[in-house]
Amino acid sequence: MNKIAVLSILAVISTSYPLHADGIRPIGPHRPGIYLSTDATNPTELVAIEPMAGIQRSSGDPDSTAFTVEIPNAHARTETTEARPTFYFFVNPAIHISLAEFSLVKFAARSRQRKANYGTFKASSTHTSIGMPFRVNNVGAGVYEVRPENALRPGEYGFVCDFSLATGAAEILNVFDFSVSKPAT
Repeated sequence: MNKIAVLSILAVISTSYPLHADGIRPIGPHRPGIYLSTDATNPTELVAIEPMAGIQRSSGDPDSTAFTVEIPNAHARTETTEARPTFYFFVNPAIHISLAEFSLVKFAARSRQRKANYGTFKASSTHTSIGMPFRVNNVGAGVYEVRPENALRPGEYGFVCDFSLATGAAEILNVFDFSVSKPAT
């Protein structure tokens, strides 16, 4: 995919539309992006997850390469106490974006950044994601409900978008990050 196509896709993801004061309705008007449902019983209560620029790094040799992604800050701004949170992906239906382009990863938090293993490349195959499995349900034109297949332990997570921009030694990836915390008792 060339740089112009990638920039067009990223522009569509970040295009703004007015938001409803009472929350965004999954099937109603929205702006493209990824949203976290804040109430499992009411899917109209959504919080937009703003994308972060992640740096993709690679290590290994020509026969086998491992990829990691690094993002700034020790913690995400968006947080949930749900072990299996529900997300809504809103995409412009006029532009083909496969949710196979996204990986759900768990970050190791450090004092000023987070880092996650993202994928591998072997000379005998293609790029393979090593992300966590998630289920996708198409709920309308360009609207997808997404849930992790398994419960997430407390920690730092993110959806990594495989549309990347080459910047010399590293690539910039869109990362939609969130934290899972223990429920208050």
